Amino acid sequence: MGFRFILLIIAIVIVWLILRHLMSRKNIPDNKSPVVEQKVRSCNLCGVHIPESEGIIHDPHFFCCAEHKQQYLQNNSPD
Repeated sequence: MGFRFILLIIAIVIVWLILRHLMSRKNIPDNKSPVVEQKVRSCNLCGVHIPESEGIIHDPHFFCCAEHKQQYLQNNSPD
């Protein structure tokens, strides 16, 4: 009788551990989010590489900020 009781307790513990493991796997987030590719360009003034969506485009030039655009246009304006 005692041996069967010990086997029953061991079986219950094993089933509980398996169920706990399976339930914890459902809570893990799926890191397979879609990757959005962005074109990276370099600033015509300083050369810093940033995503095109974050910079300023002044065809055909690209700048990392408004200050660099203004400096570039002032330095390269036809006199």
